[in-house]
Amino acid sequence: MKPLSLFIIFLLVYSLHTHAQLLAPSQKLSLEMHPTDKSLVVAKFLSEISQNVEEEWTMLSMVDEFNLNDFNDLVKTRKMVPNGKHYSFYRSGKLFLESNYVFGECSGEITAYYETGEIYYKVNSNEFLEGELIHYYKNGNVKRIENFNAGNLSGKMIEFYTNETIKYKGNYLNGKKVGNFIFYHQNGKAKRKIKYENGNAISEKCFDVNGKALDCAQLHIEPQFPGGVNALKTSIESLNLGSITPTEDTAIFRIILTIDTLGQASLTKYHFKTNPLLFLYLNNWVNQLPAFTPYYFDGVPQKCRVNIAFPIFKNRILWPEETTKTQEIIRDSDLQEEYQTFFWEFTSEIPDHNVYFIADQMPQFPGGTKALRKFISENLNNPLPGKKQNEIVRVSFIVNKQGKLKSFRLMNTVHPLLDEEAFRIAELMPDWIPGKIRNRKVSVYYHVAFDFNNPENKKINLQKTPIIRY
Repeated sequence: MKPLSLFIIFLLVYSLHTHAQLLAPSQKLSLEMHPTDKSLVVAKFLSEISQNVEEEWTMLSMVDEFNLNDFNDLVKTRKMVPNGKHYSFYRSGKLFLESNYVFGECSGEITAYYETGEIYYKVNSNEFLEGELIHYYKNGNVKRIENFNAGNLSGKMIEFYTNETIKYKGNYLNGKKVGNFIFYHQNGKAKRKIKYENGNAISEKCFDVNGKALDCAQLHIEPQFPGGVNALKTSIESLNLGSITPTEDTAIFRIILTIDTLGQASLTKYHFKTNPLLFLYLNNWVNQLPAFTPYYFDGVPQKCRVNIAFPIFKNRILWPEETTKTQEIIRDSDLQEEYQTFFWEFTSEIPDHNVYFIADQMPQFPGGTKALRKFISENLNNPLPGKKQNEIVRVSFIVNKQGKLKSFRLMNTVHPLLDEEAFRIAELMPDWIPGKIRNRKVSVYYHVAFDFNNPENKKINLQKTPIIRY
């Protein structure tokens, strides 16, 4: 199960990094008229592999006629927006999540379900998560209560054992831990106290079940693959990826596994190329892996994720001499769960020319999206002010580690004069804030849409100016 979170794309149809299509290559699309309201359309995204519905959206359509091929363009131009119920489903076809949208924005209660039908969590949203998010055990008891402010964890957080006694509690401010976090034995006695400042632990005390102070054991013990790193590399080398993922450039192949409390691995996602056959191939490989030694948190086995990255070139893996191992807590935005994530990266010797499509922090125009829109509106001229259709030109480029923009390319062509003007403005842009993966600056592909229909843009004719492409 992994819902596609397409609402992010719907909400950001004017955003800049839209490398992912609205309809993924591994999906089929079904469009049906709403049974009671003819202004609404029900869009269903079906898996090419299982044929099950993965997501279902109620969409408001501002056009009278359309076909399946029009869908992506209608969404991008906001002629079709989410307006009504949205559902996500497990791979089995069982309901995972339901929410509601009003003119493109998530609004009201979001409810998620276990695959067996019990309520998993509830939270309210008005563009961002707001207020209490409550997780439940399958027996209906409250598992965890978190508080959100404009999408960030802020305020009290408390988690319970299955018998409703407190497991641990603490406070967040703008997504960071602050003050004392207290962990409890099941008899109610304090087990561990950690003091945080701005998200960083500055002191720690531990106690036995009777309240007696003792030396603190290691809080996190990472999972282990049987036989260690070399055995894992041998297993990865057994993969025959060349026939499925031919590539002429060195690229990073990233596999994310979820390891359960018994050490069993399951494929959560991968980052490389969208290919239904590749997903099935990797899933089969993961299912045959031996059990890991599980991750232990405060002496208790817990679910975790392992993020494995390695460079590949024509099915040849370019192993560096050493593995980079780091860890951090990553929140799954679909499950609303925080996972201790262990990064095992074999990428320290990747050449600088490696470029990513997706990064933990995408590149940003200085001042953010609003500043970029202002820059475009103040500088973009329309050399064809009488033309009123299809006037959006998209220019792709690479934002390198230094924030420099290079390798400009047209993603679509509208008219030679409009194309040239879009290139001119793209090349005028100042250096950007570079993207990051694991807090490390990386080069990232990006693109910007130049909308010549925007009334804020200047409407004057231009002399054709030379464009330098490199």
